[in-house]
Amino acid sequence: MTAPIRLLAVHQGGGIGGAPVSLLKLLAALDPTEFEAHAVFTESGDVLDYARAVGVSADVVPTGGAFFYSAHARLGVRSISRFIRTFPRAVHLARRALRQNRPDLVHLNTSVLLAWAAAARRERLPLVWVVREVLGPNRWLRAWHAGFIARHARRIVAISDSVAACLPRSARVDRVDNAVDLGDFRLDLLAERPAIRSELSIAPEAQVVMVVGSVQHPKGHWLILDALPAFPPQAELVLVTGGVDAHTYAHQPRGRVKRALRLPLDNLDAFMRDARHRGLADRITVTGFQRDVARAIAASDVLVFPSLEPEGFGRPIIEAMALERPVVATDVGPSRDLLGLGTGRLVPPEPTALANAVVDLLDSPDTRQRMGRAGRARVEACFSLERQVAQMSAVYRQALERKRV
Repeated sequence: MTAPIRLLAVHQGGGIGGAPVSLLKLLAALDPTEFEAHAVFTESGDVLDYARAVGVSADVVPTGGAFFYSAHARLGVRSISRFIRTFPRAVHLARRALRQNRPDLVHLNTSVLLAWAAAARRERLPLVWVVREVLGPNRWLRAWHAGFIARHARRIVAISDSVAACLPRSARVDRVDNAVDLGDFRLDLLAERPAIRSELSIAPEAQVVMVVGSVQHPKGHWLILDALPAFPPQAELVLVTGGVDAHTYAHQPRGRVKRALRLPLDNLDAFMRDARHRGLADRITVTGFQRDVARAIAASDVLVFPSLEPEGFGRPIIEAMALERPVVATDVGPSRDLLGLGTGRLVPPEPTALANAVVDLLDSPDTRQRMGRAGRARVEACFSLERQVAQMSAVYRQALERKRV
């Protein structure tokens, strides 16, 4: 019997979010007779508990050397100097980890992992690089970053056409969408809506307009705050996100400085300060971090994806569709491709258009139901975990076949 392919997958960070969840769900679903998968994260965090929960072997290798540059992460003097300072040691630590794990194939799960790519090349290991971000806007830096990826990867995977458009035309790029595990996004969750709303402190009679993800200006949170006054009085904005632990952060040096200067502790704090200033805070519920995102989304009536800058994918869109929730999304990046036809509304990134689309859906239960069913059917056809596993398994095989040639 042929031994399974030893696959080492690396992700930057240690928190739970769309990218690491996508990775771990993929690794857990691979055929264990063909692949022996192990995940490495560059920071400790809740993602290790999640990995154990889904049955994926994982550990931490604390490398720096990440090149944070994308449509949502702009370079500054501090980030450049940190990259230059930490890159050599990061390559050293990554090479040591590769020698210890002895994989047949390396999977990088984000575009920032340049040090791991350099380490894989020096260890002569084939590399599949999954690019999840739309690369940064500077033409020269984007070309350099994309060229680095193309030179080091045996196979490149883009999770959307928006991502693929950033990469060299000469590069061999496979398009593999993110996926939803329909075993988690079960339609019977909708029957539990009253109990879920109670758990999240949402009024039972409220019309719930939901946004999933960390609070950031490029993700459009202030856009929806501008639109909120035009929502019906019974509509409640629910943010599925969390912020820093105010008590713990207040005792850290940066936290003490922010407290002394009366500055927001983080983006969520800044957002809620603005909401209070506008008299809108009573119409907003913040759920805190939710490991079971499907359960939270089941409590919504409409999900809004208000991005101002192109996302690499937009995972909350397909998660909402999987639970038959209609989506209002700004027509930025891959949102149009993800929604397809009849599953939601696309709007320009401005508050009046967004508010009108939300109000129209809240006023029409039949439209919401029709769009929800169309969304579920689209997810089953295009974004199932089984489809992603089949496509990525083929990419892994092809990367190794080229090595043998």
